[in-house]
Amino acid sequence: MALRKCSDQREMWGPSPDLALPTNHPARALDEIIEKLGLDRCNRKYEHTPGEAAYDARAMIKILIYSYMRGITSSREMACQCQENIAFQYLTRGYCPNFRTIALFRRKKRHLVRWVFQKTVALAQQMGIARLGLVALDSVKFPANANAGRKMTEGQLNEHLRKLDEFLETVEKSDSQQDDRYGETRGDELPAEIATAQKRKEKLQKALAILKQKQELAKEQPPKDVSITDPEAPFVKKAGRFVRGYSGQVAADSEQKVIVGVKATADPVDFEQLNPMLEEIEKTTGQAPVQLVADSGYYSDDAVLTAAQSKTDCLVPDQDAAADMNNPKRTEGPKAQFKASKFTYDKQRDEFTCPAGKTLPFFREHKKHEQVKRVYRCTDCSDCAFRQQCTNSNSGTRSIELRSDHSKIRELREKVRTESGKAIYKMRKAIIEPIFGRWQHNWGIRRLRLRGLAGFSVELHLLCAAHNLSKLIRFRTCSVQMAANA
Repeated sequence: MALRKCSDQREMWGPSPDLALPTNHPARALDEIIEKLGLDRCNRKYEHTPGEAAYDARAMIKILIYSYMRGITSSREMACQCQENIAFQYLTRGYCPNFRTIALFRRKKRHLVRWVFQKTVALAQQMGIARLGLVALDSVKFPANANAGRKMTEGQLNEHLRKLDEFLETVEKSDSQQDDRYGETRGDELPAEIATAQKRKEKLQKALAILKQKQELAKEQPPKDVSITDPEAPFVKKAGRFVRGYSGQVAADSEQKVIVGVKATADPVDFEQLNPMLEEIEKTTGQAPVQLVADSGYYSDDAVLTAAQSKTDCLVPDQDAAADMNNPKRTEGPKAQFKASKFTYDKQRDEFTCPAGKTLPFFREHKKHEQVKRVYRCTDCSDCAFRQQCTNSNSGTRSIELRSDHSKIRELREKVRTESGKAIYKMRKAIIEPIFGRWQHNWGIRRLRLRGLAGFSVELHLLCAAHNLSKLIRFRTCSVQMAANA
């Protein structure tokens, strides 16, 4: 066997990235797809403008999406890859943007990133891998780029702002006295300590305004403090603990797990996002999904009642139903048999029947928390053998308090408990959870780079676009191989 020569003598300019990159490399397919999206029209405003030449929008989008595909979120690392990695050089046609240019493009072009994601969904629909027969909805929590310990209450913010005002007022008096003594100087730049104080004042004023806005909008338990680093980031529960972060709502099609809807939110809970996500899916794809399945975190009586009026058949279990399906042994206990969900309801007679055969007729109606409630009470509990398991009321009788429209809510809840409903609910994890595992485990993206809700929206749409494009590339590669083998 002959020996390959290994010497310092090489070609003057080196091999072309087009010749050096393998023919089946995913960067080639990514390049071909991005080139067909029509992003060249974003460059028109720079064609006849003075100054340094701008980088092509197509090249910048390729850098961002391919970087997120490889788990790279740092703009400095992206710039380094453009200099060293032949796949990046192929995508950018040899250009190497500065890391500041990449960071500024990612921050400022969030609407373009969202448009690219929508185009990936449209391509998936054209290729037939996103049919919207069944869509799974879930949320992913990302810790914010903020120190959880750097937080202040409203009183602390007001006290810091008062001290800064006193400091700046003292500086202004001193400055005017020196002007009277020494005359006007150039003074086009502030001293470092004054500039820092003014910036900190603006930062604290913004944090205080956001805290007051959150307190006004909060229905229950308004926040007492706010993060100074990222005031928009609330506390979200991730891996059993509360961290400053954001919640991304993601909906994926069941066939090829293509993401068909995404929304960045600063809400720590999900029950208010069911209907907005239905609207987001229809807005992105141009059609409503046939069925949608979500976990119990999206359940509230008002949310499922509103969703029942939409074109989509929504399967969202309440907490009891989800717990019973995830752990069937919970239904075997003696007290579990006498939950209100185990009682049967006769709509014509307007009464409930407990598992022991006792009836609970309508007792009275009253208003609670600005909502009409209906109370059903049993009058024959004294000789019941299951009274200790059924109720711990001082009167010894069992009563049920429900909304006035409980009949419709009960129908929606029972739909999930059917055999077909349970089968669809079991599919939910297999549809949506692997996507989050891919982002956080395979790609290693577990924390945000950009701050604020707008920054999180950019990164979330980049992740979704990268995921969809990887699906399109794989589907395209498989189609080419099948055509070659045919």
